Amino acid sequence: MNILALDTGSITGWAMLYSKKIYSGTQDFSKKKCDDNGVSFIFFRSWLEAMLKTYRPEVIIFEQPHMRGAGTQLLMGFVTTVQELATEYPAMWIEVHSKTLKIWATGYGNSTKDQMMEKAREKKWKFVGDDECDALWILDWYISKSAMK
Repeated sequence: MNILALDTGSITGWAMLYSKKIYSGTQDFSKKKCDDNGVSFIFFRSWLEAMLKTYRPEVIIFEQPHMRGAGTQLLMGFVTTVQELATEYPAMWIEVHSKTLKIWATGYGNSTKDQMMEKAREKKWKFVGDDECDALWILDWYISKSAMK
């Protein structure tokens, strides 16, 4: 089964189980690369659609966006795009709350990004920053959750 995990944001972390191997990285949709949210939405959709066409994941998992802060509009647009493209391609989509991931990663629902990255390093995971790390935790959570069924 091919699985795509996303930590959506201006820097979107992604992790994928594809042909029984795990790949991960980040994609930059920040104001450094995009003039405004509209441009970010276009670039995000184009990037995600290319990922779906190329890798054909059966499941897409993403962190549920929080309804606070300046990034809310961007995150909600990205989540809408994920749901739309998952329906179009088709793939099952699943949201996971950040507290669930923090408990999964560290045992505590109020863990910091640094604590989550430290636990990932203990597992010998390779990642560039917290966005990629979060995507790896999302993928790990789903793989372990689905293996329990």
